[in-house]
Amino acid sequence: MYAARDAGDEDRELLGRTGQGGVFSKGWVSEQPLAAYLGGGETARFVVANRRAGVERRGDAGVDRYRPGSGYRAFAVLTARRVLFVVGDGADSGDWSASIPYAELGAVDLRSGVFRQAFQFSTTSGVIWRFPVRDSDDLDRAAAYAKRAAGTWARVESRLNEASRAVVAVADYLDRGAHDRATAALERADESIDDARGALASFDDGIAPLARRVGNAEQRLRRARLDERVSRARRRIEAGESRWRDQAYDAAYGAFADAHDLYLAAVRIASDLPGNPEPGVGDLLAGLDRVQRKLGQLRRAPFRRARQLHERAEATADPELAADRWDETLEAYRTALVLDWGRDAKRFAGDRETVVTGVERAVEAIGRTRRTLADRATEAGDRHAAAGREERAREQYAAAADHLRRALAVAREYRPDRTGDLERRLAAVEAELDRHDRPAEDAEDESPGPVAGDG
Repeated sequence: MYAARDAGDEDRELLGRTGQGGVFSKGWVSEQPLAAYLGGGETARFVVANRRAGVERRGDAGVDRYRPGSGYRAFAVLTARRVLFVVGDGADSGDWSASIPYAELGAVDLRSGVFRQAFQFSTTSGVIWRFPVRDSDDLDRAAAYAKRAAGTWARVESRLNEASRAVVAVADYLDRGAHDRATAALERADESIDDARGALASFDDGIAPLARRVGNAEQRLRRARLDERVSRARRRIEAGESRWRDQAYDAAYGAFADAHDLYLAAVRIASDLPGNPEPGVGDLLAGLDRVQRKLGQLRRAPFRRARQLHERAEATADPELAADRWDETLEAYRTALVLDWGRDAKRFAGDRETVVTGVERAVEAIGRTRRTLADRATEAGDRHAAAGREERAREQYAAAADHLRRALAVAREYRPDRTGDLERRLAAVEAELDRHDRPAEDAEDESPGPVAGDG
């Protein structure tokens, strides 16, 4: 004899009674009703019973059989979580019970005999449970339900285990600074959880424990994603500071902007997490505020540095040092000028006209200072040449040519209309340098010979 009940059509008498039957009456269980064996929120979907066969367990240690006592029955209850066996008066001191969680169920079969059938439940550990029942069409439905439930549990458990491993890997990758690998692990975990969620949704019966497990896995994934966002933000801040020190302002701005967006994402994630995540929303907002302050300082940095270099160059009395400092000043102004070139949204502070004026003054100062240095070197070269110190003369002429070339390079880029004087000066110095670079015998060969009539 068996009974089958679908969800929403539970038999209160079947689940709620105890007691011994007689020749013409059903028996139940002896101590507590079947409903007492069900956990919170657990519902019996199918219930099958037998009078004498009971339950058989086959394992490595042999075969064990649990048969009901006289007037009682054995029951197999299928819920969305497990297969539950209860055998009335099947133990030495009352009812006997055991259960197979679907997570441990490897296969479900309905074996046919001459007068009856038997459910066969094979576990992943190799134990086989048999529960004989009388033949009925509803048995196929019960077996199909158990197969779907076991398959759902197996798939969800497998995907959640994959997600768990991926989340653990995220922490390891972050510790090693391997952020791209951490992101890939997060994506794998997200895919696994999404697959688990889909498997659970495809099962036509709610499985609260699995739903909770999926929810918990989602929370762990969010926490791992929070850690990844914060770690990336800190790494981008380090990169921004490094680029800033190198005056690579555009790259520095991009790094800080990335950190800003990562902190914003982290704040949103932390706001949705239950309890008190670490770091908390307050800590993340403080980090976001620090990044915003750094961005504010960075916006002013290029023009501020150019002005500081300008003032330092103006205050430098030594022409050699001043020339180098004016070169730095020009480069700083040029950097400030082109940073936002072609951009609709302005990122860096500084009035364009003011920057252009700074460029013009630096160009003028470079030309003036380099010409002065070139004149001094040329005069020194002439004195050394007159005194016969050819090596010293060549050094001074070479220095003069170098100053003029550097001044000419700047003039050609910024003031091409004012290159004529520099080109003439450079040509004269190079000619003098060439004359003093030639060996003495070459110079003698070019000297005029005796004039006819002399002597």
